[in-house]
Amino acid sequence: MEDDVANLRGTDSGDTRARSEAEAQTLRFLTQRWAVEIITLPSAGPARYKDLRQSILRVHDRMLSKRLDTLIDEGLVVRTQSAGKPITVTDSLAASEAEGLTAIVLAVCAYAKRA
Repeated sequence: MEDDVANLRGTDSGDTRARSEAEAQTLRFLTQRWAVEIITLPSAGPARYKDLRQSILRVHDRMLSKRLDTLIDEGLVVRTQSAGKPITVTDSLAASEAEGLTAIVLAVCAYAKRA
């Protein structure tokens, strides 16, 4: 337990400065409005923008687009465009990058449902 606290504070023996910045960046991202809701949606598989939009009723198009772009830039979401006609674009979680983060978010959601 003390090691976990030390890791969170960045006082362990590793490269604490880089790790602390990475942790801070992740926490900043997760505390942005709609970030958690958006990251859990594509976990069921590839989804089109309109499906994501309909799943989160109160988010505006501009905000959803901005958060999806951030997730793509962070490597957590992959955007795929079909080659055929009609052209379709889907977003899905990047398996290796988002797996741990999604598991944590879904565990928190499950915990919240218990209460």
